[in-house]
Amino acid sequence: MRVLVSVLALAALFIASTACAATAAALNNAPIIGIFAQPVFSPPDPADKQYIAASYVKWIESAGGRVVPIPYSLSTAKLEALLPQLNGVLFPGGGAELSPTARHAMELIEAWNAAGDYYPMWGTCMGFQWVSEYWSRNPKILTPLHLQNTSVALDFTGSERASRMFAALTPDQRAIYSNRTLNVTMNNHNFGVGLKEYETSELGKTFRLISTNTDTAGLVFVSTMEHLTYPVYGVQWHPEKNNYEFSRNEDGSWHEAIAHSQEAVWASQQMANFLVNEARKSNRTFASFEEEHKSLIYNFAPRYTSGSFVQRYYFDWNV
Repeated sequence: MRVLVSVLALAALFIASTACAATAAALNNAPIIGIFAQPVFSPPDPADKQYIAASYVKWIESAGGRVVPIPYSLSTAKLEALLPQLNGVLFPGGGAELSPTARHAMELIEAWNAAGDYYPMWGTCMGFQWVSEYWSRNPKILTPLHLQNTSVALDFTGSERASRMFAALTPDQRAIYSNRTLNVTMNNHNFGVGLKEYETSELGKTFRLISTNTDTAGLVFVSTMEHLTYPVYGVQWHPEKNNYEFSRNEDGSWHEAIAHSQEAVWASQQMANFLVNEARKSNRTFASFEEEHKSLIYNFAPRYTSGSFVQRYYFDWNV
């Protein structure tokens, strides 16, 4: 099987994947996605109270989107003023509890989508778990799992062919994600949603199960899912890391087992293209250019760090 796709094929794929009911003229080609920050538990500086990994910002920007940071504990009034001006929200990976602010954001987004107002929501790793806690209506749905610092292939369920996330791909292109030699999906988590818990919760009724994986103890867990009706997506793996995380240990070895092959880079970019294209279907805008200008992450600069994230944006926001 030929796993590499040509530049022309990728271009054709991206153009095809952008097709939707709205006309091209109606699409928002400058979408802005909010990324939730999270607390810094061991700050390198006392002013470093919250952070966003720069890889998430680059990932969104690589597909033509822009980013606004959202404080982890933003007040209800400020959240309700900011969120209606964005075109989607990304809940990233990390190690924080689902905050009341993030939960309220999900409530608002669910209500908007229920009313027919297209508003994408995406969760990665920790964010996947937040999405699962909220949409399952069960704050205890998470199960202890062990798949740390490991890149694996997705075990597709068969529904990927009908999913919004993967339907535009050819069989060979989908096979990049499930190829056990390439192993393009990076996992690093201690919790997740077990298959049994998924099937017996509201998730099993309202989401499409796209892929599963198995942890080191043999437990099957949900690795990719999407809401059946709303533009809500969750991946337990890290698509942003393939392209933007290259941290090394002091002995020169790679800090994480991340796939950086051409196929892995393509797989990462495809997911970014998909999410930003979903945001293009939202025509919400900021009330003014001044408000947009002061909200964008361009007002902040990332710092070169180490560990799981090679760069981070730090914020002097109280948690």
